Amino acid sequence: MADDAPAFVDLHAAARAGDLEALGARVAAGDDVDGRDKHKRTALHMAAWAGQTDAVKFLVASGAKVGAEAMDGITPLHFACQKAHLETARALVAAGANPKGLTHKGENALHMAARGGSLEVVQAVLRRKVDPLHKNKRGERASDVARGDAKDAIREALVAAEEEKTAHLEATAEGRAAVAEEAPSIGPSIGPSIGPSIGPSIG
Repeated sequence: MADDAPAFVDLHAAARAGDLEALGARVAAGDDVDGRDKHKRTALHMAAWAGQTDAVKFLVASGAKVGAEAMDGITPLHFACQKAHLETARALVAAGANPKGLTHKGENALHMAARGGSLEVVQAVLRRKVDPLHKNKRGERASDVARGDAKDAIREALVAAEEEKTAHLEATAEGRAAVAEEAPSIGPSIGPSIGPSIGPSIG
């Protein structure tokens, strides 16, 4: 880090505060855009946690790894969903973040969004085809961990998504079974004997 960098002593603090001038100065001074703190979080993690969408875009444009994982497997997108920052989450997904990625506890972005208590974020994650039936390592689906004032609406939306996914899986399984039953046998048919007939004894 350069001694004359303004405002913040490190990239993480500047990212969390959303100070684009300080971020630019730190990057120009040679700070590692993917440098880690003691929890292995990058500056992008901190910008996402704080909902600093412009800082997220700046860091991504500066080469930050969108899918960087902290020591617990949490990515910047997980943070954005957990903190109910819709626009930040959208910016990360647009930059290539994987909403289906899992933390070390086996939780995806849908779990995080449910915990974050924002119905809008939950709906946005569902539109990315994240599996509502997926369970974390404690056996919980996203609908089991909904929090906040909107938890009832969130749970309702998630249960509806679970039912839709279950119906789709069942219909697919039934369709495959029906096709298997209707398929004609493809083994060779056994026709009449083609060997020579044995005539009357001539002995």
